[in-house]
Amino acid sequence: MKTRNRWFIFWGFIIVLVAGGGAVAATGNLPEFRIPFEWLVPKEKQQTKQVQTLPKIDALNLEQNPPATLLGQAETIRSQMTTVFGTPLSQLLQDGQLEQAMSDFQPTSTVVLNQLRAELAVLNTNSDLKFIKTIIKEAGIYRDQEQTTQEITLVSVFAADSDQYLLLTTQLSMRNQRLVGLTASQDKATTYPIALAKDDAFIASQSQFASLLTAFADKYTNRERYQGLTGKAAVQPDNPNVQSYVNGMPYGDKSTLAAIFVASEGDLSRMTITGYALTNTPTDGLVHYQVKIPRLNQTPLVVTVDYNRLTEQIKSFHQ
Repeated sequence: MKTRNRWFIFWGFIIVLVAGGGAVAATGNLPEFRIPFEWLVPKEKQQTKQVQTLPKIDALNLEQNPPATLLGQAETIRSQMTTVFGTPLSQLLQDGQLEQAMSDFQPTSTVVLNQLRAELAVLNTNSDLKFIKTIIKEAGIYRDQEQTTQEITLVSVFAADSDQYLLLTTQLSMRNQRLVGLTASQDKATTYPIALAKDDAFIASQSQFASLLTAFADKYTNRERYQGLTGKAAVQPDNPNVQSYVNGMPYGDKSTLAAIFVASEGDLSRMTITGYALTNTPTDGLVHYQVKIPRLNQTPLVVTVDYNRLTEQIKSFHQ
């Protein structure tokens, strides 16, 4: 410590003692005073209290990503894929032809197309197949780490025999109008999923869902109840007191609701909408909303909230 600082502290101490003595003489009372010993500790050694903050969740702006826009993008992709599958399979499997046919999607690498190429090779072994059409099964959009990704699931229908279809399902992941991922699989069926259409009449305002989720959070937030359960051991979703509380909640799956209550530490307003997917499968008029809850020192809890866009009601929470 510098000599100058020590002299300041010394003379300050003397002044305090003199003032204290004068006060005793004048009043007969012993005054209270505190010597700031922290002055004696170098600043670099003074410890500051660390405050833990929840990790930030990147929310999806619902107003800027409406269903109509998403369906318009999905319809463009469906049209492009219809052209691709309208090409004879034997031709698509020739060197470089699939890459050429998919060039509008600007694949980030040739590896992205490998699974599709493998499925087309299997289809090509059946010389009786006839391509009928490609439909949109699901259209989704998600926000994560400051990036927005569209997930479009298409079903391409091929006639296999008199009473069965061969369905080729492809899920395309698009980011900044480029194909960043693709999965493909096939199956036989006697029917195919109900298609999503660009002019779907039941694409309701998403503000209704957001309002319902907020109302649910407001009603069942209970920080005091959660804090009353905390102790040496971390609170678990299977805690009987947690189970008892969530039994009074609507929307089905109690294990998911218990996980939400524990992850949010009783503050359900922490639920953040990070994406949604439109579909008519397994029932007509569904929206699967993705909701995340931030947690200290853990990855966020991710749950799905099923919403019926025909009745404008939440159906269930599940993981």
